[in-house]
Amino acid sequence: MSTAIDLPDQFDPRAKRLQELVDTLGAWSQQQGWDVRMWSVTLETQRLGTFEAPALEVFRASRHLLLEPVARACAGTEGVVDLYLMPDRDDIGSFYLYDDEWHVQFIPLESSATQARRIRDAMPLDLAAWREILAEASHVEA
Repeated sequence: MSTAIDLPDQFDPRAKRLQELVDTLGAWSQQQGWDVRMWSVTLETQRLGTFEAPALEVFRASRHLLLEPVARACAGTEGVVDLYLMPDRDDIGSFYLYDDEWHVQFIPLESSATQARRIRDAMPLDLAAWREILAEASHVEA
């Protein structure tokens, strides 16, 4: 299922970890009955120049999530990947690579627009956390 992208050697091991994240979330999504599409996005940094990085779409019926790398490094992390609810590109979460594992922080998608959206603390990414995100996305109005 992987569509491995050739990233600059300097990007490793982060490039490998990013590819593993995309592959893992794609596999977990398919296990939950979601369809996936992988492709590459172009990123540019001063140090590495322009390069391609993996991205992921997860969709089922009218529900559509986009996982897109946004930063090679950020304060306290070794990589940042954002999660969007499409088609409006609502930022609903982020994945951070630190302490040698991916962590996820997301905003629960509550059914009432009048309820405050509370950002959850970042937690280690596991299948249970991803299932919760997919379950929330399944119930939001398209």
